[in-house]
Amino acid sequence: MSTTEGDEPEEKKYCCGNSAQNEAGYVSKCDIVIAVYGVIVYILLTVLTFLSRQTVLDFAHRYPSFREVEEYYLNINQLYQILFVTCATIWHLYELGLAILLLKASTDRNDSLLKLWSNMTIVTVFVGIIISGVAIFYTQERSNLGTAALVYYLYKWYGLWICLELRREIKLGMNPYALPSDF
Repeated sequence: MSTTEGDEPEEKKYCCGNSAQNEAGYVSKCDIVIAVYGVIVYILLTVLTFLSRQTVLDFAHRYPSFREVEEYYLNINQLYQILFVTCATIWHLYELGLAILLLKASTDRNDSLLKLWSNMTIVTVFVGIIISGVAIFYTQERSNLGTAALVYYLYKWYGLWICLELRREIKLGMNPYALPSDF
């Protein structure tokens, strides 16, 4: 983006004054951490459920916010347990794939990959909101799950907004690193 003398560069709208490209990179790295954490938790839950069920029960009894683990997870048919942890693990692996896609797309400033990420994320957010809504409806600890879901999906919408801003910059041919300085 070129500016003439007297023109002010467009004010940045992103967290901490970062460029949209940097912010998209930060969002993707946070998404990677969240997805890897989710995969580890569900793999650990699977292993503990089938190798040391008592450990999971003790944990659920020790922490009141996890007491529904026993009711909704441990007291169901083993086939449903396997189905649940498999679906949850696949969901987090899918989220990991999306995070890696965003990292690649933002690093390369690739508009078509950013568009793909945006479309896939919008679908994922809507499906996730439906799943979270059902889970919140059927659990007793609604405030914990509801608050976590709200924060998570607000964060996802922030990531979508940053991606759209990066796509706009790419389409306009803006390079945030080429802005003139006032030295």
